[in-house]
Amino acid sequence: LVSIRLLQAIGISDARNLLDEFGLDKEKLPTTLSLALGAGQATPLQMATAYSTFANGGHRIQPYFIEQIYNYDNKLLFQANPQQACA
Repeated sequence: LVSIRLLQAIGISDARNLLDEFGLDKEKLPTTLSLALGAGQATPLQMATAYSTFANGGHRIQPYFIEQIYNYDNKLLFQANPQQACA
């Protein structure tokens, strides 16, 4: 009940707009109070993006899967250069 009351207090449209900024697809989020109970749809990558916003001080970043790729001779072939929001 607490999550439903909180959603009522801030407003469903404001909550959906904020979740859209976090990386969730606004079109797949319900426009009813069932949003507070987790009724929306999101992929694991979208959830990782949304949760990483908290870890990065409120800045949304794009997660990445592969950090480095080496060949057989231990030579670096690829190095990810992800965005950094916080030190």
